[in-house]
Amino acid sequence: MFNTVEARYGAAATDQDRKVGRETQAYFAQFAKAGDPAPSGLPAWPRSEARSDLLMDSSAGGAPVAGADPWKARLDVTAAAASAN
Repeated sequence: MFNTVEARYGAAATDQDRKVGRETQAYFAQFAKAGDPAPSGLPAWPRSEARSDLLMDSSAGGAPVAGADPWKARLDVTAAAASAN
């Protein structure tokens, strides 16, 4: 959120790491400024809603992508097991 990639990883940080850090910082800054994480030039970050289970992720190519939560089924099973106890 604070674009600390260089401070955390130093020389091990890649250009891709720095790019994702800048994009993430832009989303958080826009959200803090306007209440909506939609900075100009980046894909829209979907609203968090239980029924859609969308989240924002950086793709293997490095671009931010909104999509279904890949862990949803596993988390649903875990939550059901926890509530059964």
